[in-house]
Amino acid sequence: MFIVLGGAVFVGMLIALTRFIHVHLRAPKRDRMAEVLERRQVQQEIWDIQRQSVMIRPNYFEPAPPYFPPPPTYDFAKSSPVRSTPPYTDASVSDELPSGSTLLTPNYSSRETSNTDRA
Repeated sequence: MFIVLGGAVFVGMLIALTRFIHVHLRAPKRDRMAEVLERRQVQQEIWDIQRQSVMIRPNYFEPAPPYFPPPPTYDFAKSSPVRSTPPYTDASVSDELPSGSTLLTPNYSSRETSNTDRA
């Protein structure tokens, strides 16, 4: 019984394989050159569309200006973390000092207090 069933399955598989080979041989061969040319044409169309979209897009924005850092400040009214008064200057620049500034020697004056005394 199993021999007959196995033989029937084998004959069915043989018929299916023969039909597959027959259909495969009757189908036309692929034209590989046509595929390459068509792919090239499609790629060229894509490039043209991208190029046109870039050319059509308006350029409203100008580039940002270059960064220029702000100039240093020479304000003597600011307090220094080390001293509360401006450092020693010679007499030639004393006219340029803001009013209320005092000229100091390189050493600290007796009016200066340490950071702990200011609290």
